[in-house]
Amino acid sequence: DLVTGTLKFTANPISLGNAPSQDRTFDGAIDEVRLYDKALTAGEVQGVYNKVLTAPVAPLSFTASQTNVSCNGGSNGTAAVAAAGGNPPYTYSWSNGGTNSQISNLTSQTCTVTIMDAKGCSTANTANITQPAVLANSLAITSPACGNNNGSVTALAAGGVSPYAYSWSSGNTEATVTGLTGSQTQTLIVTLTDANNCILKDTALVSCVTGVANYDLQNQFVIYPNPNNGEFQVSDIKYQVSSIEIYNVFGEKVYSEKILNPKSLILNLDLPGGIYFLQMKTWEGNINKKIIIQK
Repeated sequence: DLVTGTLKFTANPISLGNAPSQDRTFDGAIDEVRLYDKALTAGEVQGVYNKVLTAPVAPLSFTASQTNVSCNGGSNGTAAVAAAGGNPPYTYSWSNGGTNSQISNLTSQTCTVTIMDAKGCSTANTANITQPAVLANSLAITSPACGNNNGSVTALAAGGVSPYAYSWSSGNTEATVTGLTGSQTQTLIVTLTDANNCILKDTALVSCVTGVANYDLQNQFVIYPNPNNGEFQVSDIKYQVSSIEIYNVFGEKVYSEKILNPKSLILNLDLPGGIYFLQMKTWEGNINKKIIIQK
């Protein structure tokens, strides 16, 4: 390669007999000749004039990559950088204390990394680790008429990452289960799985209705507040009620009480946070409503 410009260097001193030491600048032109009383060896000549020119290194740079959290509230995110250029080796300093080129087990957060090479040159990058919305579900229940098989329940998934897969305890794999009978209260558990393999379970309690109660009984009483901390009021009860039962998402009965036809009542339940189902047994049929307890 052709190198242009001015080349300046200082040669190692060489003793040339009795000649006085001098500072000389070599500019490529022979402008004078001096004779000394010592001959130089080939090695001494090379030591004076041979120089190695080193090309400058490429600037310090990096390539960044990241993996976002797969399920809301999870901690499987990662962030990484691959350094290049500059003068290796490289050091890494992450805002969460990491010192390797990659950090893992991350929750949803913003991470910053500073990369430094052996000469103290540095560069930085920021990774924004995200997470999907909470996987949620609601149930649309059509109570069957007693003695018929016209009941149904539909899982209405939301959040997470679509599409969703459904697996019911009855063996169905669609969002809607039909042909439900009303011979007795049925407990159906649905397992929802989103595209990131996040899982949510929900439970539907299906009971039959008789006579004029074949219309929607679900509006015949009010739960307030809902969600709640375990203390809530059941009011505007429009039917004669014999008992109230509460089930968890696994279909296990966690509370029951016989009542004498009140118009309203207050419950204070010592239950863990989660989703529950209140079943009110009336002379017209059973009414089911979802309760969310938050601690």
